[in-house]
Amino acid sequence: MRRAGHAVGAAALVLGLLAALAAGQQPPQHVVVVVLDDVGIDKVGAYGHPTAGPTPVLDVLAATGLRFTSAYADPRCSPSRCAMLTGRYGSRTGIGSPVPVYDPASDPFLPAATEPWLPLQIPVRSYLAGKWHLTHTADPDYHTDPLAKGFTWWRGHLVNPQPAQGEGLYAWQKQVNGGEVTVSTFITTDNALEAWNALSASAGQSSLVWLALQAAHPPWDETPPAGLYTPVGGPQTQAKRQQYSLQAGDTLLGQLMSFYAQQLPADFATTIWIVLGDNGTPSQAIEAPEPPSHGKGTVYQGGVHVPLIVWGSGVTRGVTDELVHAVDVWATVIDLFDVTRPSRPRSDSISFAPVIVGGAGGRAVVYCRAHEPNGGGPYTLREHCATDGHWKLLEHTTGAPELYALDLDPYEQVDLWPPSTPAENAAVALLQPVIDASSTP
Repeated sequence: MRRAGHAVGAAALVLGLLAALAAGQQPPQHVVVVVLDDVGIDKVGAYGHPTAGPTPVLDVLAATGLRFTSAYADPRCSPSRCAMLTGRYGSRTGIGSPVPVYDPASDPFLPAATEPWLPLQIPVRSYLAGKWHLTHTADPDYHTDPLAKGFTWWRGHLVNPQPAQGEGLYAWQKQVNGGEVTVSTFITTDNALEAWNALSASAGQSSLVWLALQAAHPPWDETPPAGLYTPVGGPQTQAKRQQYSLQAGDTLLGQLMSFYAQQLPADFATTIWIVLGDNGTPSQAIEAPEPPSHGKGTVYQGGVHVPLIVWGSGVTRGVTDELVHAVDVWATVIDLFDVTRPSRPRSDSISFAPVIVGGAGGRAVVYCRAHEPNGGGPYTLREHCATDGHWKLLEHTTGAPELYALDLDPYEQVDLWPPSTPAENAAVALLQPVIDASSTP
């Protein structure tokens, strides 16, 4: 796989990938989970938002795979990733805030080793390429933390490049199976290269590849290599710079998939790709009509409504409004490998594997959460919400709840609390018990 190159044309990607896919149509042998960092639905062209930049590869995958319109995540990075990998809400694991990697004393809590970490539940080799963000430097084993959680190897970064630590997109600390080195490769390019190394290492064997891309998280002061994005004229706003980052990730994902299809067509034909955002778009990159105050870090739609696209052998093509939460990745991957799920501890994960093949989903309501500090409380901040895709109920640390009719008010501008109509009261009667049950340890 090339370290950099020209952006992949959508038409060429379709022809190449679909040709390779047509050769297989077998049960999945490989699952690749691609986590987009800080990417809400407002940034992916396939979702039709007026402010989305060019994402031709994601758009092709959405058009020829299954696009979820009602996918949700927690509003911050570490909580969503912990939920995906344990199948449990932050109220159970204690992770409700970003883990402070370089400032562990400010919030020392870490998720327990006894959580049902996904790689330990499946009898296949599991590879992590990219970001972890579930440990900190006070842990003497932070270099190998993902390995203790079941990954065969880890080649990536603890957290996004930290300018305060002297890091940038071209100079960052890379973890390589217990060692740490400073590298100068553009970080998202490195993520994709390591994903290819994982796919090639698992040729002919079942595997889980967890590709946690840097794109499109800040910092954005450095632009990606030429050929990975299309510069746009005018003032170089934060929104444009985030667009460049995401487009670079989009291009590299296309290159990875195309190279995989060419080099290992039999394995490619038995691979399912799950692509999703870990939370919504940061406020500084949000553009109207999205309210900037409703972005990443909040439980408003801009903070929790994320893209989810599934593509690969046996995947039904189309669009679905079935409700899904990032926590459901855990059960879905286990089901795709046809493994019995553990009965303990209590799981919050509901598999969307049936939806992938044209069936119905199992969720009536989605729950999202943020809290500070990490751990079991008491909390200085706790925000959570529940939605059935039509109505949404929010609760904050202080103040009255909020109620929105998403069908009529997708940007949550008209608060209907307190409920005053039969429909509003019925919505609260549905959503409040979910918040109550989901918010307990």
